[in-house]
Amino acid sequence: MAESPEKLESWQSIAAYLAVSIRTAQKWERERALPVTRAPGAKGKVTAVRAELDRWRATALNQPDWWDRPRFLRIYLAVTMSLVVLLLGLVGGRWFKNGRKGPPARVIQEFDSIRVTDERGRQLWRVQFDEPIQFEEDLRRMPLDRRATFADLDGDGHLETYYVYAPA
Repeated sequence: MAESPEKLESWQSIAAYLAVSIRTAQKWERERALPVTRAPGAKGKVTAVRAELDRWRATALNQPDWWDRPRFLRIYLAVTMSLVVLLLGLVGGRWFKNGRKGPPARVIQEFDSIRVTDERGRQLWRVQFDEPIQFEEDLRRMPLDRRATFADLDGDGHLETYYVYAPA
């Protein structure tokens, strides 16, 4: 059966008329609404009118095709959603971490009090004494980090602070 001059009746003739591969022509049908007509059935015959193809080529091929591609949209959405989830995870994790104080890490001796902080310098607790802290001569020579110990003293799984203090 011979084709009419204005009608193309196979993917080979449509692709040749558009100067692309058959696969590209079929892809343009799916992604860019290439004006073809299919006969009913799973392997129905494909036809196209040259004038419609010319009109389609003048408009559709001048538009950027990257936005019309479903694959691009899937990748764009996946990357965008991944970044949103990552950002929410970082913000949420930072908020959660900042809200929790860590185990005791440092003892700070002040004039009349002792403060215990975590490794980030956040105060865990403070003990205020009625009178200034005074040490005997041998305790005065002992470095501050030797006067305090952080250990699980009662076996409950939490660090406690043991501090050597001898009032005057």
